[in-house]
Amino acid sequence: MAKQSIETLKGWFVTLAKPVQSQFWDWLDSFRHRDDKIGTADLDPALLNLITSLPTADAIAALTTAMANKADLVNGVLKQEQWPPIITPTEITLNADSSHEMTVASLLEKIIVIPTDTIMFGIGNAADDNSIWPPMELTAGQAYIFSLELYALDSRTIFFNGITAQTTIKIYNR
Repeated sequence: MAKQSIETLKGWFVTLAKPVQSQFWDWLDSFRHRDDKIGTADLDPALLNLITSLPTADAIAALTTAMANKADLVNGVLKQEQWPPIITPTEITLNADSSHEMTVASLLEKIIVIPTDTIMFGIGNAADDNSIWPPMELTAGQAYIFSLELYALDSRTIFFNGITAQTTIKIYNR
């Protein structure tokens, strides 16, 4: 009873051949039974390398925990209660043109404007100036996001122009 090559085994099992008991046993000994364990020494080196490069159970558990502590997205947006405090907005409600004072070394990243009526909204460096953002018609009840990236080397005032109805403005500074 010994392991035989596939070609030898095929020769024993041809049409009209009558394999003997020892040939059947050799056939069985030539293959792995599904209950036999496969040792690492029997693995192809490329497969063994792939298996040994997989992360450990501890690494997977650590990653799972880390992912569970990440922020939850709702429709692709980070929930406001999970925002880091550094970008929590300042919210103001205006009924007329107004201004916002940026502190020294702050970065104004975004402004969200939500008017209660249609307005022609612009942003500038002075009253009635729209040099930062040209006037744009904003429809009532819609939220508009303005990405600005304005840096205040010294204290800086920006002006919100065209506000003729109650308007909520959320200002995101760093």
